Amino acid sequence: MIDHTRRSVLAAAGTGIALAAGSSVAGADEHGDDPETGDDGARVVHLSPDAPALDIYVEGELWFETVESLTVQDHYMPSEPGVYEVAAVPAGGELEDALVETDCEVEPGPCTLGVVGEVCNLSGNPLDLVALKDDFEPTEEDHARFRVVHAAPDVPAVDVETEDGMVIAEGLGFGEAATAELPAGESIVSIGADGESLARFALEPAAGSVYSAFAVGYRDPEGAPDDAPEEFSFSLALSEDATPGER
Repeated sequence: MIDHTRRSVLAAAGTGIALAAGSSVAGADEHGDDPETGDDGARVVHLSPDAPALDIYVEGELWFETVESLTVQDHYMPSEPGVYEVAAVPAGGELEDALVETDCEVEPGPCTLGVVGEVCNLSGNPLDLVALKDDFEPTEEDHARFRVVHAAPDVPAVDVETEDGMVIAEGLGFGEAATAELPAGESIVSIGADGESLARFALEPAAGSVYSAFAVGYRDPEGAPDDAPEEFSFSLALSEDATPGER
């Protein structure tokens, strides 16, 4: 059996992009123990292509400050399971300026709050917050856990599989996640939609490690809103969430 320790090291996925690691956390002492060590807690990842840097409020309290686009917050804020009112506010703004405010159900154990969708809502996927359960249980021997999250607003439901035919996700809708265990070592992952291959990515997961792979950006960058970065075409951003080791 392999225990895991959480870490904030992030790596690029093949020809994809690397998520930046954030470190600005508000009010850690107000919410309990050290935010990196609690078994129950939440972090946040900013996956919206046109939203500015964000402050994240939970139940009216500022938990994460100035979370930049394509940034994963590398601290877990302790929290109990339950339904929380979560709001995303332009950095430095007031709570009443929230771009989105919604209820998120947090299950027992660690989770990631994902900011997905568009402020402009040109794609029909408006800005939203989704709670994604993190699984740091030991993996199968010589395998790595691989979670894929669909956060590309102009892409329909996707199928994700390896080059040798292992299905990771089928019909995965926007804002949804699917998890599978892959053999350690080099692998090619293909993402397709509507019978068309969108992209192929080279991965080399390490045995016992846990990864999150976020499908982000635009299938049609020319149709992206003015606030989206010009280089934000469809890609895969990989976060190494946990590695083998003692907690």
